[in-house]
Amino acid sequence: LHLACRFGQEGVVEYLVKSNRINIDATARNSDGDTALHVACQHQHAKVVQCFVQSKQANVHASVNVRNANNGNTPFHDACSSTQIDVVRCLVESDKPNIDINARNDKGETGLYLACWFGNIPVIKYLLGLDSGGAR
Repeated sequence: LHLACRFGQEGVVEYLVKSNRINIDATARNSDGDTALHVACQHQHAKVVQCFVQSKQANVHASVNVRNANNGNTPFHDACSSTQIDVVRCLVESDKPNIDINARNDKGETGLYLACWFGNIPVIKYLLGLDSGGAR
């Protein structure tokens, strides 16, 4: 699953996530401490991220706020660190109301902080346009 997310293989990810014959643990981590959703966000694959956020599977649902084992980043942190606003929008505007856009990583950084650090103006504008509760 991680490899498919890394290379943006939307069809493979969708099949694996929806398959009843394969037990997929979307909270499984790679050697860097990342879940498959972290990897999809890091590599800016919005359609792959969409497969996760639209899934009704309980184990996939739980992956939205999971933290990286080494730095505490959520997939949202990784999305805000990239240049792909579609990934950020996909996470925020998903039907998973439990996403915490104010989560802090191990250094105390939020997604907005990381977007500012990396000079990601479209993401900064988008996040500042949300109300304080993170509502759409």
